[in-house]
Amino acid sequence: MFIRSAALNRSEGLVESTRQYSWDFSCEKGLIPERKVRSDFQEEKSIGWISSWNTKCGIAAYSKHLLEAFPQGAVTVFAPFGGEITEEDGDNIRRCWSMDKGDYECLEQEIEKAGIRILVIQFHYGFFYFTEFAGFLEKQVERGRKVVIMMHCSTDPLNNPEKRMAILAPSLRKCHGILVHSIGDLDRLYLNDLSKNVLLFPHGILPYDSSEQAGRKNGDSFLVSSYGYFRPHKGLMELVRAIGILRKKGKNVSLRMVNAQYPVPESEKEIHLVRNAVREMGMDGTVEFFTDYLEDEESLSLLAESDLVVFPYQNSSESSSAAVRQGIAAGRPVAVTPLEIFDDVAPAVFQLPGRSPEEIADGIESLMGHITSRSVEYTRKMDLASQWRQHHIFPKLAEQLLEFLVRNENAR
Repeated sequence: MFIRSAALNRSEGLVESTRQYSWDFSCEKGLIPERKVRSDFQEEKSIGWISSWNTKCGIAAYSKHLLEAFPQGAVTVFAPFGGEITEEDGDNIRRCWSMDKGDYECLEQEIEKAGIRILVIQFHYGFFYFTEFAGFLEKQVERGRKVVIMMHCSTDPLNNPEKRMAILAPSLRKCHGILVHSIGDLDRLYLNDLSKNVLLFPHGILPYDSSEQAGRKNGDSFLVSSYGYFRPHKGLMELVRAIGILRKKGKNVSLRMVNAQYPVPESEKEIHLVRNAVREMGMDGTVEFFTDYLEDEESLSLLAESDLVVFPYQNSSESSSAAVRQGIAAGRPVAVTPLEIFDDVAPAVFQLPGRSPEEIADGIESLMGHITSRSVEYTRKMDLASQWRQHHIFPKLAEQLLEFLVRNENAR
């Protein structure tokens, strides 16, 4: 599942050249010894993990799902202060830094105290002050730790010169590895002369058996669902308007919005605007709202009852989407707007013709025909999605990541 940067090989031979740096290919050639990592790994807290934790944050959930498959007691999580905590922290959680400050002294002290040898950092532009964070990385490398960055975003924000990848690049080059989720990330890092230590590591999905729920549970109505935090850039207003267009055309379609309120004012405002739009279009009995934060099992159960799950994003600077993976995990057909954030799941999803309500409506209408008739195109895509799911479940990816980290430690 690991693919080394192939930013220099964008033309002929791209597939073969990237395959040569993949995890599976390395095993075939004997470059990676086959062994059971868990039996070799000393189950002590020698791995440090810097991330948001137990909060309404996609990266916090990503970290939790990966670490659930690690040996118990192997990892100490260094989490930030603040935020609405969703559940009580475990004994291995240390809250010792702040996203609102560039002071990492307390974090450094806790890392030293825990005897950390391998440090994994979940990176997002909003997490760190770049100049101070660059200094923090330098110190960790100088102290002999293997530092691995898991990068969830690589697009510099507009009009913020203090958050530029170029600031971090010299320090990132000294890290043992930079793990990214998309080819777009590889390209952007290459522009900052970051390629030698960059690896492509996919985002994961939860293992889930939807076989007992798959299919229509809403009478004769074709049920479309959405999922993810309720935020303006997610295109939920556009999706509601698309459903309105379809109903005006006589299509018997309903909408289930499994979109939790995010703890920022713009999310509450967007929910209010969308609810008003639903009322104005006379669709109160057509649209279901689930805006409370739900556990994964409950969310997946709601999505598994759908005929189609739609992600109508309008824009995003994120490298990949955690939300779309819930749709894929639910085992239902998934449709996305044509944005780079969905490139890494392309084999498992259908692509809508555009982002406007009209284009979303056209795409849904076309897919309704394919899904209802079980067309060849539909069957082929669902087979590919099933294969994709099996290769991207969190336990499998966690095993590969742990082996990568342990090998790094053994190579010290």
